[in-house]
Amino acid sequence: MYESHFGLTGLPFQLSPDTSFLFEGKGHRDALLALRQGLADGAGLMVLTGEIGAGKTTLVRTLLQQVNPDAFEVVQVAAAHLTAATLSDMLSIALGLTGDAAAHRGALISRLTAGLRSTLLVVDEAQHLADSAFEFLLTLMDAANAAPAGLRLCLCLFGQPELRVLLDAPAQGRFRARVDIDRHLDLLDLAETRAYVEHRLRKVGWNGTPEFTADAFVAIFACTAGVPRRLNLLCNRLMLSAYLGPERRIDAVGVALTAAAMRAEFDAAPAPAPPVRAEPAADMHRTQGPLLCVVGGQSDHVQMAMLLRAIRLQPALPPVQLVRAFRNNAFDLNHDLFCGFGLETVSPVCLDVAPVPYDQRVEELARLFEPVVERLRPSAVIVCNGSDAALAAARVANRRVLPLFHIGAGQRSTNRATPKDMTRSEVDRLSDLLFTTEPESTPGLEAEGVPQERILCLGNLAVDALRASVQTLGPADQGPARRLVPAAFWADPHGYGVVGLSEGGNIQYRRQLHGLLSLLVTVSRDLPLVWPVNNLTHQFAEAFELGRLIEGENIACVPTQAHSSLIDLMRNATCVLTDSWSMQDEAVGLGVPCLMLGEHAGRAGSALSAHTACVGTNALAASRAVWEIVYGGRWIPSPPAGWDGRAATRVAACLSRELPLFHRDGPIVIPQLTTIK
Repeated sequence: MYESHFGLTGLPFQLSPDTSFLFEGKGHRDALLALRQGLADGAGLMVLTGEIGAGKTTLVRTLLQQVNPDAFEVVQVAAAHLTAATLSDMLSIALGLTGDAAAHRGALISRLTAGLRSTLLVVDEAQHLADSAFEFLLTLMDAANAAPAGLRLCLCLFGQPELRVLLDAPAQGRFRARVDIDRHLDLLDLAETRAYVEHRLRKVGWNGTPEFTADAFVAIFACTAGVPRRLNLLCNRLMLSAYLGPERRIDAVGVALTAAAMRAEFDAAPAPAPPVRAEPAADMHRTQGPLLCVVGGQSDHVQMAMLLRAIRLQPALPPVQLVRAFRNNAFDLNHDLFCGFGLETVSPVCLDVAPVPYDQRVEELARLFEPVVERLRPSAVIVCNGSDAALAAARVANRRVLPLFHIGAGQRSTNRATPKDMTRSEVDRLSDLLFTTEPESTPGLEAEGVPQERILCLGNLAVDALRASVQTLGPADQGPARRLVPAAFWADPHGYGVVGLSEGGNIQYRRQLHGLLSLLVTVSRDLPLVWPVNNLTHQFAEAFELGRLIEGENIACVPTQAHSSLIDLMRNATCVLTDSWSMQDEAVGLGVPCLMLGEHAGRAGSALSAHTACVGTNALAASRAVWEIVYGGRWIPSPPAGWDGRAATRVAACLSRELPLFHRDGPIVIPQLTTIK
């Protein structure tokens, strides 16, 4: 309808896979090159995973179009809960073999090893393969190894991230060892989202009408999380709205209105029937399955590393399995914290969830966490800091009547009604044991209905981690900070400040981020600043074209740092300016003054409030606080009692004592929380 109106040669945002529209973003381009190279180099087994709608089908179809038909016979099957027998039948039918089922396997092996061409076997939706199907595929691969020279079987499995969970299971150790090419399609980032939309428009002759504004692309990314299929759905509707309405310009407001209308339509549709799942075994919580330790961002990884060390020293506790919610760099950046105590052998399970809109993230994480629990049959689940990853794991654990332990419980903003507060509250109320960092958290938790006997204040794992890092850093003036801090800043008589901005509400909205950057500029004229900028904050600053605000100012931007390097920056700093509660804890643990920035930065019922300047977005208040620190010696914090570096030891001992005693008759039922949008 709209394509002729805008002079387009076709529909730019069709949902059906079309190789002519392949977008070669970095992840897709690298994956395609790896698969091509695998075929050329004689790879026997290749694996490609990605979220629903990430573009796997389009990429594989592109690969198949480029396969030399004289060299390969291509066989494709879709794995709909295939066993060895049904997979054998499907392959036999695809290859034109006849005979009864018992003869299929032998005839199939002969067909694959005695032909004139090698065989490329492509299995779609491979996350649905049964264990016996993997064994059957191994048999085919072993037979292919004995084939005449020049003939081979190349197996390409592609599917959703659950496929990785299957391959990480101990039962698939032989299969996993045979993987030659392993690629995951990450979702598009903000810059790639814009490039993707413009690429598809240009493929059909777009001349700039309708115009997409810069903030429209930011809003599109926020609504779709960079999932290509979601991008196609939303952008198709945006084009239709531009055709039907008076405007020929698509901006952030229009994107928000269109996305809201689409959500309302989906919410009004009949809900699909819930999946039929077997009830968890009554003695599931008594098994010696692993402790599933679920982490999201950097602070989760840092704190969980300390707990894993302590758990390894408790022989009565089961082994640990780290589960990473997102494919970020937090594990690699902080790998040194996982070394020692046998933790270098920890192989994390990654759910591969890229950032998605807040109201969809928990459901998506829970969907991917379910098969992990189903396969690993854990003894308990441990979560951190009331994050969305923690809530997803908490809901799954509750449904399956698994013990749930919450590290960093009881934290609330002074508002107490933000979406994040409601997430934290639900995690706390679903938890069997709540480990808080301050005794001041207890009254608030009791007011929310948490029994006092479930609340334990055993210290702060973030302080354990910073003490571990300080021990490895050596003298304060000889660590990584000397390399990261400009010489002029280091020599400044007032020293320098360290900046940390990462909270979504502060970086995802132009006005809010503009205000915070302006605040930093004002402060930098009194105190030079060093800012380790995380990737997402950088993307939003670039999209909003705000980088120019800090150009030429006394602000040195450096990449995201490993925990030890960040601690070294902070311990040498005059003060810390941040919107992160974990970074506030670290500053207090180091005795470094801290300014809390942004919306909802203050913590309700926290003793830290008396030692922290909560300045929000007020540049004048921030400058005044810095002057009070530099010239008046104010805001020097004292760590609370119990922040002694031994919190992880106490928590692990408590788990060792309490886990065998766990018993609950059924899931905890709590009132449904209302999210403020």
